[in-house]
Amino acid sequence: MRQYPKRPNPKTGKSFKRGDWNIAKTKRFLFYEVSKLGRDKKHALEKWAIPKTYYKYLKNIEKRQSV
Repeated sequence: MRQYPKRPNPKTGKSFKRGDWNIAKTKRFLFYEVSKLGRDKKHALEKWAIPKTYYKYLKNIEKRQSV
């Protein structure tokens, strides 16, 4: 399985290297990381700068489940 870059560490303040951040923005990374977070997904989206397309996807899932 492909190795994904780690999210920035709040304690040390270390972030992605420039190339890793580009990888992080791809959808595959997002599905992998956000599902792994398992916490409040909206917070995760805001905190890790996940693109709007994925945010919309999550909103649609919420709507479907509420019906």
